[in-house]
Amino acid sequence: MNFHYISQSEITLEKYLAWSSKPIGKKAVKKQKQQNLISIMGIMISVIGGGFCLHMGYTDFVLIYLAFLVAFVYKITIGKRKAGEKTFRSTLATMGSDKWIRTITFGSNVQVSDNNSTATFKYSDFKKVGENENYYLLYRDENFVLRVEKGSFTTGDESQFRDYLSSRIKNRM
Repeated sequence: MNFHYISQSEITLEKYLAWSSKPIGKKAVKKQKQQNLISIMGIMISVIGGGFCLHMGYTDFVLIYLAFLVAFVYKITIGKRKAGEKTFRSTLATMGSDKWIRTITFGSNVQVSDNNSTATFKYSDFKKVGENENYYLLYRDENFVLRVEKGSFTTGDESQFRDYLSSRIKNRM
């Protein structure tokens, strides 16, 4: 098989956490917004409820609202990172490796290999191409987006990659 482009990069914990904190795809973005809204509402209710109880002299209830406040703040700060770290470690364990290497090959089709697991896509599976400052983005649908890291190409002239993709993937989304 003739490969026109090969991208290879290590998915580190920090990169994985950055991905999870900035999701791409309508469903993932919506889910993150909902989770953030719930946490913000919980913080607001805890502060208002605690203030009301303090004002009314119900000091025992102030501690309950304070505990809720601490729980919601923990959830959106330390808890979010710990959950991401756990998922990342679990993924590495599933792969049976201490490093997560992603290789994306562009030839007659697109192959995505994460260590010893490979998925193959036709170019027609992707409906749209986009990019941001760090990645080329291949949208399969509104919920699945393949990130190809800029500067990660081991084969092919990256300066021509955008044209290569647009000749194979028509923006139909």
